[in-house]
Amino acid sequence: MKDPESSPKGKFSKIADDYGQLSSLQQSAGQVLIKKLKIREDEDILDLGCGLGQLTAEIRKITQGSIFGVDPAASMIQKAKQTYASQKIQFSVQSAEEFQIPHQVDVIFCNSSFQWYSDPVQAIKRCFEVLKPGGRIGMQAPAKKRYCPLFLDAFERAVEDHRTPQSFRTFVSPWFFLESSEDYKTLFEEEGFEVESAEILMVTSRKTPDQVMDSFESGAALAYCNPDCYQDSITQEEFDDFRNIVRKNFNDMADDSGAMELLFNRIELVAKKP
Repeated sequence: MKDPESSPKGKFSKIADDYGQLSSLQQSAGQVLIKKLKIREDEDILDLGCGLGQLTAEIRKITQGSIFGVDPAASMIQKAKQTYASQKIQFSVQSAEEFQIPHQVDVIFCNSSFQWYSDPVQAIKRCFEVLKPGGRIGMQAPAKKRYCPLFLDAFERAVEDHRTPQSFRTFVSPWFFLESSEDYKTLFEEEGFEVESAEILMVTSRKTPDQVMDSFESGAALAYCNPDCYQDSITQEEFDDFRNIVRKNFNDMADDSGAMELLFNRIELVAKKP
């Protein structure tokens, strides 16, 4: 049996120490989703894919209800428990497909994790079961195969680089992406949800190459630099060299001001359980 910590999702445990600094894009997108959900002060909340718990703690400032934080990365949950021990948040190491919590909740907050689910349909079914009647789920995550053109261009250039072994051409994506907001809407409606809004947004920000590399390391690199995502064998030294080539590609892509436009296609969806 494979060590779950070696899987792409499990690799989040390996970057737990740095994730708070690397994940500024995920955090800012989550702040927008929190506002859109209009959480009330008495509502019970589940943060599905809570990571280090920063946004879970932000939600705690809004409601006095029960709050649960679930994530498959053990080191993330350990740090969340340590950091927010006084916040009365129930953190646990669980998957999105099989999580268990003591009672139903009013709101499920799902930020920047949906693309990692191995079985998105089962995760949606589980969310439907856990929500109270009239409860709602808010989800935002990267969308479309060209989820981030800059990352994809840098990766593809690195794969074609003469210094890169042919084994890097055997990459198999671990991510779940759909191409339209209607596709995501249908996915949730087929499991009983009433979708109130669904939109794929093009979110852009001006970043330096170092900032872009930080964003790359906060998620994409956990797949692109993971041996489980390749059909051929790749050594750690080869991954280290590959990372350096990707970093150089980002430097080469910068304009005369030393920066570039980092664009993400992101699905933002809010749905209700009837």
